[in-house]
Amino acid sequence: MKRLNILSNVNLKLLTLVIGLYFLTGFTAQAQNRTIQSQNQNQIDAQTQTDGLNGRQTLIQQLNLTRDQIQQIRAINRETAESRRNANQRQAQARQNLDSAIYAAEPNQADVNEKLRELTEAQVALTTVRVQNEFRIRQILSPEQLTKFIELRQRVAGKFGQTNRIFQNKRLRQSE
Repeated sequence: MKRLNILSNVNLKLLTLVIGLYFLTGFTAQAQNRTIQSQNQNQIDAQTQTDGLNGRQTLIQQLNLTRDQIQQIRAINRETAESRRNANQRQAQARQNLDSAIYAAEPNQADVNEKLRELTEAQVALTTVRVQNEFRIRQILSPEQLTKFIELRQRVAGKFGQTNRIFQNKRLRQSE
């Protein structure tokens, strides 16, 4: 019986170590991913400025947005600014809480699972806010403007080898 408890204790410690390493490598990879994404975004920003896509003004000109469309888009952005900010803050706080739970002096698996669930919910909330905002703006664009906007996004994304599910899905639908 004592031997069984020792083995159980060893297995529990080993399992905790494996889970800890799993999360550690996952968060390290995630941090590297964020760094790469940030670098890619900086490259995109720099490249778009040289391509004549710099800033909102040029995008407005290239899409030939009307004054009414510009006002509608600005109104949407104002309406959703607080919810976007709150969702971003919630996600950042949830990520920090999960990190704290993982690296606590005495980590608790139930606490880690709870913090992971909270982070997942925060990510879903943030994605929902972003998608709803983008969808509302998309409805303002005429079919020609939408086509032009998709082309501009594809061109920028294509220069840096980025793939975008929206464009992949569009290509799939077109090929059917």
